[in-house]
Amino acid sequence: MEISPTERLIITMLCDLQIANNVRGEVDPNLVKSAVIRGHDWMFNWEYEGIVGPESDNDELPGEVADILDMWSIIEVGFARLSEEDQERVRTEAELRGDPQFTGFDGNNETDHFAAARFMVNQMGRFTEFADRTLNSHGARLERYRAMYRQFRPIRDGLGDRMMNVEELVTLLKR
Repeated sequence: MEISPTERLIITMLCDLQIANNVRGEVDPNLVKSAVIRGHDWMFNWEYEGIVGPESDNDELPGEVADILDMWSIIEVGFARLSEEDQERVRTEAELRGDPQFTGFDGNNETDHFAAARFMVNQMGRFTEFADRTLNSHGARLERYRAMYRQFRPIRDGLGDRMMNVEELVTLLKR
């Protein structure tokens, strides 16, 4: 969904009116206003698909960000549910300095991914397990995440109701 500058102004003004008059409806005016101001037009297809239609071809970036956030969520939960012995095995075999944790995207060089992740987490309320993090890694991570995701995809398809095991975690985190 592409929004013209004039439409952005109109949408922002309508949101301001709805907020000022405390009008409650199906559409969250604060979320809409924030998306319009920050240029996250993809949000409309994600959050209000029934109104504006399904995702478009312009949704590759937020789709990739969501895939990466999903992957890291599963990694962190899977690791946390391991025994202490298995956690130490993952740390040792994957050559980690600590527990695996999603550190975000580089705010200077991966700005679109960084901005989309922050918007999803802080404005849309998705992947709330990352809400207390800055999501700015202060270093390039995207290529590593992409490589990890290529290996994660077939693992994810086979997870079903189970968590990732030690071998799967080591395979992903060793990269």
